[in-house]
Amino acid sequence: MKKTKSYKLTYCQFGNPAGTLFSDISKTDGALSFIATSDGKNVQELIGLADANFANITDPQRKSISGFRYYVFGCPISWRSKLQTITAGSTHEAELIAIALAANEGVWIRKLLLELGFAVGLSPALSRPDVDRKSETFLEDDDSDESGASSSGYHMKPFPLFNDNLGATQTVNNPDTSWRTRHLDVKYFKIRDYIKEMKLTVSHVPTTLNVADYFTKALTYRDFNKFRQYLSICPS
Repeated sequence: MKKTKSYKLTYCQFGNPAGTLFSDISKTDGALSFIATSDGKNVQELIGLADANFANITDPQRKSISGFRYYVFGCPISWRSKLQTITAGSTHEAELIAIALAANEGVWIRKLLLELGFAVGLSPALSRPDVDRKSETFLEDDDSDESGASSSGYHMKPFPLFNDNLGATQTVNNPDTSWRTRHLDVKYFKIRDYIKEMKLTVSHVPTTLNVADYFTKALTYRDFNKFRQYLSICPS
């Protein structure tokens, strides 16, 4: 504690420490280049990362630990480390539960950002089919439509949620439930609805770049120090 008392969470419009993380992730896959900073400025409204350890040895029931981290315009705004409520039977199951927990948090943040669209620079949803052009009122049958627009009148693309388990990524993007995961509660598969409704996307990143690992287990000093930088925790 004494050695790190000068470390603080850092929030910047330009040159945010987390920009290094997004730049490193974008280099792993050309399809992820959209999350990289532009002229030192973070342009992606919302980015999340989720992870889980498996069979936590400190818990007598060997329940796993879920962890996630969310950034808004490159600044850390939400994070959590939570013991899972059920005992996962595999790493795959533990990761599914962690992704579901993170997705619920992310969808809530996304809804808040849409309500604050004028303040965070979101684009007005001018092309929604359920807009009454004369009165400019919006139907509120649903929080958002397939275009990503909400009843607040602003548009937002699906936000990316990353994890480092390729099998879990494929499972949530697959509408069919296999015999290996069908025993899990349906709430852990609601993320498929979020994907269908274009509220989020789930993609894979290497474990070496998944900062949510920071919230699930003890790390070597090398990884701890690197992730601390990615988490925007820097000496003042």
